[in-house]
Amino acid sequence: MNLMVNKASKAHIYEQIVFQIKLGIAKKKLKSGDPLPSVRAMAKLLSVSTLSVQRAYKELQVEGIIESSSGKGNFISASINKSLIKETLFQGVEEEMKQPISIAKQNGIELEDFQELVRFLWEESAN
Repeated sequence: MNLMVNKASKAHIYEQIVFQIKLGIAKKKLKSGDPLPSVRAMAKLLSVSTLSVQRAYKELQVEGIIESSSGKGNFISASINKSLIKETLFQGVEEEMKQPISIAKQNGIELEDFQELVRFLWEESAN
């Protein structure tokens, strides 16, 4: 599992962890029954507070995305609603896109030019 957090982001660390785990599920890199690192191991891996990881895991449990078993750890749930995860991810992307769109509009950038920029950045990030 390859999680990353951006400490300079406006999003809280725990929100980024939640998003990254959902993204892993949506991309089928994480599957039902897969174990997650312990809270301490995840915190060390990401160089973040254990409280951030605990909060992320708690939110994922409440949403039914992970299951916790005393003494065994945390696992990806067997009963995940993948379409709900995908919808949540799209909502996150939508929220993040509002500011760049607003900046583009304020600076008179045409929709076609903005789309071309997004297409270029999309293709560049695939490499």
